[in-house]
Amino acid sequence: MQIDLEKKEHRLLISLLMIDLAFITAHILKFSTNLVSSYLFSIEQNKGYAEIYQEIKEIWIVALLCYLLVRRREAIYAIWMSFFGFLLLNGVLTFHERIAGSLSTHLMPFAWPIAYKVKLGELALFAVIGVVLWVSLKLIYPKSGAHEQAVSRKLLYLLIWLMFFALGVDLLHIGIRKIFDMQIVYDVMGGIEEGGEMIVMSFIYAYLFSLEGAST
Repeated sequence: MQIDLEKKEHRLLISLLMIDLAFITAHILKFSTNLVSSYLFSIEQNKGYAEIYQEIKEIWIVALLCYLLVRRREAIYAIWMSFFGFLLLNGVLTFHERIAGSLSTHLMPFAWPIAYKVKLGELALFAVIGVVLWVSLKLIYPKSGAHEQAVSRKLLYLLIWLMFFALGVDLLHIGIRKIFDMQIVYDVMGGIEEGGEMIVMSFIYAYLFSLEGAST
């Protein structure tokens, strides 16, 4: 992508990425030096500064999709708004962890560590949400305009990257624990996972901001 500073959405993206990198840097300094002492600067920390910042981005993403739904009157925006609304509520209320924990302890009799079982529960939950999203898009996509179809393809592409960090790197994180049981490994892998999610969400926010009518 070629950056054009004359465009508002590109200036927004650069600003978001600079903040993302600042949080990632603070996370690195937190576990590797004594320069940052507060646990709230860790991007893995629940309700830490980075997580609150990420939730603010998600709020704006939902708001932009709501705006586009009202402006364009295309049902496909309602589907995407519902999906990102779920991600926002999931982050705020952390109900995926509770549901996954219940699924893993009651429905998975494997003699595996609880971390693996909970992660399988999370995968099962997000698989269900993914199927609901995919079926909804399959029904609405053919009836949508060319512009909305292009938007959905772009969002799906970015969503794949988001899931790569949220689930793929997370599973790799757990696997590496079995080989390298060291705190610095946890911190580095956690930083890659959470930092990747932050960057992808910034691209999603800036992309939606760039759509017709959203940046005026």
